[in-house]
Order: sequence, then C-alpha cells, then structure tokens
Amino acid sequence: MAHRVVFLEAASRAKLRDEVERLRRRLAAVPAHGPIVCPALGRLGQERERLAVVASSNADAVTRLELVSRRLDDPSCRRIHDPRGAYYFEQPLGAEGKTAILFPGDRALYPGALARLAETFPPPSRWFHPVFRAVGLGDSGFSAAREPVHFFDAVWLTFAANMSFFDRLRELGISPDMAAGLSSGELAAVIATGCVRLAGDDDLVGWIDAARWLLVDLIENGRRANVASFGVVAPDPRVIPEVLERHPGRLFLAADNCANHALLGGFAETVDQAVAELAKRGAICERWNEPIAVHTPLIKGSTPKLLDLAATATMGTIRPPLYSCATAARFPEDPEQARLLLVKQWLEPVRFRETIEAMYDAGARVFVESGPRGSLSGFVDEILRGRPHVAIPLDLPSRGAQEQMCHAIALCTAHHLAPVIDAAYADVAANRERDERPSGGSRGRLMAAWLQTMGTFVRDQGDVMSAYLRSGRSGRPAQCRAAVDAQWPRLPFVRTFERTANEIVASYELDLEEDLFLRDHALGGRVSRIDEALSGLPIVPLAVSLEMMAEVAWMLAPHLLVVGLRSVTAHRWIALDAAPLPLEIAAKRILEGEVRVRIRPPSAARGEAYVEGTVLLATTYPDAPDARSIRCERLEPCALRRSDFYEGPSRRTFQGPLFQSIEHVERTGLEGAEVVLEPPAADRFFRSRSAPAFVLGPIAMEAIGQAAFAWLETQHKTPFSFPTRVGHIDLHGPPHARPGKFRCLVREREVSTLLARSDAIALDDTGRALVTVGQWTDIRAHVPERLCALVVSPLDTFLSVPSPKTGPGARHLDALDPAFLDGLGGLWHRVIRDVALTREERRGWSRWGATDGARSERVTERVVMKDAVRSVIKARTGILWGAADIDLGPEAAPLSTARGPWGEVNVAVSRDGSAYTATASEG
Repeated sequence: MAHRVVFLEAASRAKLRDEVERLRRRLAAVPAHGPIVCPALGRLGQERERLAVVASSNADAVTRLELVSRRLDDPSCRRIHDPRGAYYFEQPLGAEGKTAILFPGDRALYPGALARLAETFPPPSRWFHPVFRAVGLGDSGFSAAREPVHFFDAVWLTFAANMSFFDRLRELGISPDMAAGLSSGELAAVIATGCVRLAGDDDLVGWIDAARWLLVDLIENGRRANVASFGVVAPDPRVIPEVLERHPGRLFLAADNCANHALLGGFAETVDQAVAELAKRGAICERWNEPIAVHTPLIKGSTPKLLDLAATATMGTIRPPLYSCATAARFPEDPEQARLLLVKQWLEPVRFRETIEAMYDAGARVFVESGPRGSLSGFVDEILRGRPHVAIPLDLPSRGAQEQMCHAIALCTAHHLAPVIDAAYADVAANRERDERPSGGSRGRLMAAWLQTMGTFVRDQGDVMSAYLRSGRSGRPAQCRAAVDAQWPRLPFVRTFERTANEIVASYELDLEEDLFLRDHALGGRVSRIDEALSGLPIVPLAVSLEMMAEVAWMLAPHLLVVGLRSVTAHRWIALDAAPLPLEIAAKRILEGEVRVRIRPPSAARGEAYVEGTVLLATTYPDAPDARSIRCERLEPCALRRSDFYEGPSRRTFQGPLFQSIEHVERTGLEGAEVVLEPPAADRFFRSRSAPAFVLGPIAMEAIGQAAFAWLETQHKTPFSFPTRVGHIDLHGPPHARPGKFRCLVREREVSTLLARSDAIALDDTGRALVTVGQWTDIRAHVPERLCALVVSPLDTFLSVPSPKTGPGARHLDALDPAFLDGLGGLWHRVIRDVALTREERRGWSRWGATDGARSERVTERVVMKDAVRSVIKARTGILWGAADIDLGPEAAPLSTARGPWGEVNVAVSRDGSAYTATASEG
C-alpha cells in the first residue's frame, strides 16, 4: 500500500496538539487498513508550529499520531524525529538557516537502483530520455539496462537521476540557497544552478558524446600508466593519512569525503600494497574496475580532453551559489573563470569535508541529497556531528522509493522548507498511486491552483531568460583591443589582439611575400625556372605553430617563462591554397601556469582548430634529465650527410635552406638514432624583420622533428612523415636565436604502418639537455615513388614514364589511386596541383570540377601533356623545364600548343579509362 504524508500546522504547540487529536479521532473512525482519509489541506501558511507524519494506512497514521500527541504533551520534548514517520521541531532549521542541495557522483548507483528509478520516474522522463539515447539504451530505457552498469553509463544515469530528483524538489516548492556536487555529481550541480545552460535534449546528447571521448582518453592513459583507484572506510581516521604518507608520489588522496571515508588513487602496484596495509588495520576497501585515477595528478594527461568538453559548455549566471569540491569555495561569477574550474574539478582532489564546512559557515543547516543511495547524507552527518543540522536523502536503499520520498518531504516540511505543500501532496499521492487520489472539487481546485503557479513560474523564467539573452554577454569582462605593435613589439606572430582577464585572441596573416619561411617549407619547393616566386604548396611547419601558441600564451603571463607544451594535436594542415591566409590564435588560462591555445580560422565553429595544445609557464625552467634515460645502445654507424638529405635529384626531403638542419646522422638502428644538427640563422625568416625575437625557437624545434624523420627514413624508408601530435615538450633553458651545432638523441616508442612515435632529447656540446620531447607522433605517408621524387625535386623529375610508342615525346601516366589522393584531407590533390600548374592555371583550378577528384582528372591530363612537352624540349636543349613552366592555356584541348622561351611544341593526349598517353612534337 502506498505511503502518504499528513501535514498539520498551528499557531502554537498546544493548538497543534489539539489538531493532532482531532485528526487522530477522525481516522480512528474509518476502516483501519484502508487508504488514509483526511481533508485536503490546501497551501500551508506561515504558522509557527508544523508537523508531518508518514503512514501507509489509517491505522498506521493513528499509531503515529498517538505517539506525537504524547510527545507534544511533554514540555521537555523539543523535537520529534522518529524514523518510522513522525517529524516535529520546536526550532526548525529551515526557518533561520539556509538550504543546500547536494548531488552525488556515479558511485551512487547501487544494485537494484535502476528498477527503483524506473518506478520513481516512469517514462516519459525529461532527463532519462536523452541520456538513454546517448548511452545506447534508446527507447527501451531502463528495461535495456543491465547491472553492473558500465562506469560511463553510470555517470550519466546518475546525472539523470540527480536532475529528476531536483525537478521533484522544485515541484515541491523547495528552493535551495546553495548547491554542490561530489565528483561527477558536479555535472548535475552546474546544470541545476545555471552555471552551464542546455538548449535542449540535443545539446545534452552532444555533451555526453563529447564526454565519451574523455572517458576513452582517461582509460587509455590509465592503462598505459597502470593506475587504479579504490574507496576505503577506516574505523580509525588516522589510518588513511598514515598510509598515504608511506607512499609519496605513488598514492594520492582523490576524495576526502569525511574523517573515515576516502577515495584513493595511484599506481596499481602501490594500490595493492595500500589495500593490504589498510585491511590489516581494520579498514574496508573497494577496488574500482576501471584503470583510472580521477582527481589525482595521474590524469593530467587528459587535460586536453577535459578542456574540449568544457569548451562545449554554454556558461550562464549561477543561481543559487554553487560550491566547488575542488576549492571548497563558491564558483566564481565570471563565466570563463567558472569554465576553468570545471576542468580543475577533475584534476584536483574532492574536498567534500571542507566544502560542507564552508557551506555550514555560510549558513547552511539543511542539506538535501538530490540523487540515489543517500551516501552524502551520511557523510554530512559525520562531518557535522554535534552541530545543528539535518541531512535529508531523497533515496535510501533500505526503504521503498515512494516511502523514502514521503519521509524526505515530511522532513523538509517539518523544517519549514515547503511552502507549496499541496504540490507535494498531489505529487506523492497522485503520481505514484492514482487509484488512491482523493476525489472532489477541493483537490481539483488545489491542483489547478498549483498548475497555475507553475505556469506563472515558467513564464517568469522565460522573461528572465529573454532579458538575459538581450543583454548579451553581460557577465564577461570588457575586452581590450589593441594593435600589438604598440605594446608587444617583439612578438613575431602577433599583429593585433583582443583580451579579457583570462583569454587572448590574437590575429596573424600569413603572407608569402612577408613570411619567407613558407617558401622553404613548401611541398615541391621551387617548381618553375621562369617564375622564381612560384612554389609548391606551402605548409606551416608544426614548429612554427608551436611558436605561435607560445607567443600568445606568454601574453597572458609576461612575467613568466614559457617552459614547455603538453598534448599538442595538429588536426589539419595549415596550407596556403591562397595567400594571404588569416589566422586566429586563441589562448585561455585553464590553471595557474597552464594556457590552452588553439590556432584556427577566423570564422571557425566552436572547437574547430588547425592545431591546439597547452602551453606551460613558470618562473624557472624544469631540471634537465639525464640523457642516459633515452640513449640507445644497439646502434650502428651511419654515413648520411647533409647533402644526402637536401641536395640533388636523390635528396631525401623537401625543406629549403632555412630548415636544412641535419649536419649528419652519426648512428642509427631500430631503437633510434643519434643525429647532429646545425640549424641555420633566422635572419631570412621574414622579409621585413632580420632578427625576430622568438619565444620558443621554431628553427631549432623543426630541427628536432627532422632528427625524428632521419631515423624513420634510415630504418623504415619513410620519405614523407607529417607530425600530428606531441605529448610533451620541456625547455631546460632559454631558447637561442641560433643554438649552433647540437646533438639530438631519438628513441623509438612505437612504429606501425600509419604512425611512428618517438622521444627525443637535444643536448649541447657539454651533454646538458636543452629540450626534451615525448611522444612525437608522425603520420607515415606512403607516397608512390615517382610522386615522391616529383615533390622533392620537381625540376629534375617526370611524374609520367616513357610510352612504349616510339619517339622522345611520348609519355604515359596511370592516374594515381583516388583513395590515396583523398587521404590526409585531400592534401595530395593540392600538392600535385601546385607542382604542375602555372600561376594562371592555378587561378582557374577551382572551376575545373565540383570535387577534388573531378579537378584532379583535369590536372592528370595536363601533367602527362606537360611531361611530353618537357621531354621534347629536353631532348633538343638539354634543359628540363618545370611542369609549372608549360602553359597550355585555360582550357587545354586534346590537341594543344605550348609556347615559351623554347619556341612552340604541339601536344596531343588520349585517355583509356584511368590511363593517359600524350605525344608531343616540335611546332
């Protein structure tokens, strides 16, 4: 039989006792085991004395009321807190104190919780419906869920439960004065308080999808580091800190829930030792299944994913105040500061005990746990033992779901928290047991009044939200716009910027005329003997992107040094299809000394970036490591010199003079390589600046990347590799404009068909570490041999081959594999275009078809025609002109004439499927 809540109030204690007796006599006159029969109470007023009773039948209610009546007759009785279902307080805590809402984390789900949640929140559910979609349960919802629940699903099912319970509280008219969430419970806390706003179900589903990749990153990093976590309950509170002290740097406090309950995380071997030590001292430990250690330094490698997730959040105005368990203080009102704290919350220990103390100091006396299990209420009782407070769980495994909700409502009402008590009565009585709903006009009027109240609430909220949206970003600090030349004259890659307290968005425009370094990092290099300014496809080196990121990050803390980078990812190439190319470099401070930076197009959508990563700043450089940690022993001498990499038709790489840093490869082997580097000076990096003051030093950084390439080329025959990710870079001293000759040790970490990862350390002539690099990751591009030769040395090479037909002017070309050309974001379509086409032809390229594939067919046809012309001219003059020197006109016909300094050459082309044949002859 369903439980019901009976509420009574009066102006004095004596009058309240009279009301109790009157109701007891009335209920005693009706069938004992029938549903509770009592008049509709209407809206509770502001009477001084209030009582709440929970009962499942008339007989049950009579028993409770008899007990209450006797207690109220006793002058020494100051409170009635009978867990069987009777609540009265002479000094209700909600009258003078404040109310705090607490949201539990994913560990709140217990065996059988899903069935209880299905009973408590039947479909359609506002919060469970989108969560079911996102975690793959679809329309089946609870019926498709299986226990034990996977960690990721548990996080979001708990979130849905937390928010559903919170909605129930709001329907009951309970308005919190402050809120907090423990661990993943903060996901609900930030939504409930408006810190993060959701536009609708799709917004929530998108957020959950983004969080899925965070979990993948956490687990991958955790497995690599071999970490583990466990909860511990210790009868003696001194045990937990003593065990932590015995394992410094290997075991960490992840959550301080109360004096005798904590979550610890660390390296798995140490965790095993700690669990054994704690068990010997009477503690109970529970290991987590997942190899992750949230809220410890061991997950800092996942900071980029945390930043990505935080970047997707739409920040709002926080009401009521929200407390962070990472700081044990209120969230900042500034939206961007609050966003940074969303990230910090996962990186720092959960200081739940301190947070409750801070909320208590701020006036909180009633703590309502909006979520499953009731664990946080137990923690609060332990923390505030002996002080006036009440902790009210909305769910307890030891009670039925509907019964515990009734007890929670009764407690809230007895502490003067529920002004709309008819809404509470209607919700519990009507929604859970519709066949027991009292009939008659009184109840209908009460429900109509409640619905009208809720309608007014929704309209008012809409008006507030509209006003907020009209006001714009009223919560952001005013931006400062400046031309950088006036304030930051020494930063080479910053032209203008906009600044707030924790963010800078700088702009720079790449221009082939000014940025001379682009010509020395073009796939194809010099492609024309006639037009010396015409180059292959310019691509910004990753080392230059790192310099851009470092410069803008440094602007947020110019009193500090740039000492390293973390988790750098190149999502796509910054290639100059057309110049100039504008860029934005956006930097946000995420923690003290850590700045997240994205290089992006000016009109980029949220989260879109060419390159992103975290820049580290500090007052001193990190200590240099011992080079022996990376040195490889089983290496063989190598005879490759600078000329082997950079000179002649057989050169091994495409870089021009500015980036030709390999002096020679000293030793190499499958484990790694030792490469001697001598980077050139930077005096020709820009046209108008001969001595740029770099923050990081892009030429030396590019040289380290070339050392990794040299190892790949010598051991794995990889003519083209493109850096796509760097785990970490540490500088151990100030960068030099021209570091001179130094040695780079490269050590293999992993090589697959597609990727190669290595570590590197740059050493000066004394053996001291200058820079260390971890997890430098290259994409291995498997380029057809003839295309490779054309890109490296286009003025010495044909892409086509001689045709079986007689005559020097006949050439044959099989079209390149479309899948290869489409790879790497269509990079090779553009590379061949810029190697083969004249300046005028490039201007018309975009009109040659709707897709890269269609345009490449036209380019392939021209390449074979141009090769035929080039072969005829070379036979006559001995000079091999570039394909980009041969002008076939805007619309090359099957029969065309090429004109130039060599005279006229006629050329004809035919096609058989994907095979092209061209024949040229003197005009």
